Order: sequence, then C-alpha cells, then structure tokens
Amino acid sequence: MKRLLLVLTVVLGTVLNAGAVDWNEVKLQYADAFEYCQKLGVEPAVVVAVARLEALPSSLYPLGYPYVIRVNRKRVRIVGGGVRKLYDGVYDCRDEKTCILLARELVKHRVYNFDMGVFQLNYYYQHKRFKNLIERAFDTKEAMKIACQIIKRNFEIMGKNANAVALYHSPNPERNTRYAFKFWREYKQIRRVLK
Repeated sequence: MKRLLLVLTVVLGTVLNAGAVDWNEVKLQYADAFEYCQKLGVEPAVVVAVARLEALPSSLYPLGYPYVIRVNRKRVRIVGGGVRKLYDGVYDCRDEKTCILLARELVKHRVYNFDMGVFQLNYYYQHKRFKNLIERAFDTKEAMKIACQIIKRNFEIMGKNANAVALYHSPNPERNTRYAFKFWREYKQIRRVLK
C-alpha cells in the first residue's frame, strides 16, 4: 500500500508540475512579438492571458498547443491525414503543415467559421482583415501579433478594460461577462510573473 501511494504521489506530482512555465524563457522566445504588441499599446500580459484562455493547455508549449482547429456551429467530419479528433468540433492536426492544409480544405468546402492555433483566430471574422491568416495562425509569434491588433482595435472601441478583451472571444455579452472575469484573474497572475 505504501509503495502504491508513493507511485501515485510521484506520478501526480509530475503531472501537476508539467504546467510549470519558465517565464524568463517565454520573454526571450516572444520578445519581438511582445515589443510589437507594446508599440500597439497592448501589454504582453494581456495577450499572454488571452492565449492561456483560448488555447489548449500544453506542458510543451507555454502559451498553449498551436496545432488545433476548432470548427464552429457546423457539423463537419474530418478523417485521415494525421488529424485526430480531440472532442466535438476540435481537431489536433499535429503540425503546422497539416493544419494549413486542413484549414484550406475547410475553406474549399465552404466551411468558414473555424478557429485556428493558440489564439483561436477565427477565419470567418478575420480573413479579410489579415493577409495570409491561415499561414500565420499556426505560428505563435505571428498569431500573437494578429491577436494584439484585434485587442488594440477593441481597446479603441471600448477603452482599455477587461470587456474590450472579452470582445476578442465573442461579441455575445453573456459569454463576454464570464470571459472578462476569467481574463482578469489570468491577467493578474501573468502580470506578476512577466515583470
């Protein structure tokens, strides 16, 4: 019994520590994207908090798993090509190349309402505004720059507040209220560690 308890403690400890993030490494890795965001008036802690809320958590990727496509409101069956269904409407395309091919196939088949990558950039709402959106969505640094542009625009519309950031997630006020609370909690934690 003691041995089983020890094994469970070690396994659980490993799982719980897998989410530990080296924030100094994050600052170095995304320095140019953070600088770009700051020039737009978007604090790095804001965009990191958005990533942490939007993305699938991953111990290997500090901001979240980048190779994900979420198909919204339309029943689509995706099979083969190395793509794995994670849960209803959410697919792991495993690498950037496969994600780009899958996103192009969705568009080819007139499926436009889908979210891509760490920042869950929505093709339907953003493809006209951002050139090469599909190619940029799965590159976390490029996606971060796009996310900062979206957040900057929301700040211009609503002022610098959690509700403006929540607009990034959805124009639906019911969803925004919950998102704003989650964002604020995440933002406060991220702001402390990114200083």
